[in-house]
Amino acid sequence: MKQKVNYPLFPEWNTEEIIQMCAFYSAVEKAYYKGVQREEFSSCYKNFLKVEPMKMGQKQVEREFKKETGLDIYQVIKACCDNPNQKIIKIKSR
Repeated sequence: MKQKVNYPLFPEWNTEEIIQMCAFYSAVEKAYYKGVQREEFSSCYKNFLKVEPMKMGQKQVEREFKKETGLDIYQVIKACCDNPNQKIIKIKSR
């Protein structure tokens, strides 16, 4: 059974942004546990960039998420970019 995780949420986000970020976090988790469709992840990633357009904010989200889950958002983004023909993004566990 999966442990309960508290996703990092920030007070400046509105309800729609929180929903988009939870979908993004979920897509990252899918990439680690069972694989995620490239189109789904790309769409969630674009929303992430809209919610957190500044690099500093993106890095803060990545750090907080990794601290809570142990999962690295950057590795999923990198796998998506490095393998443009791959339909399913799956990160191998260490």
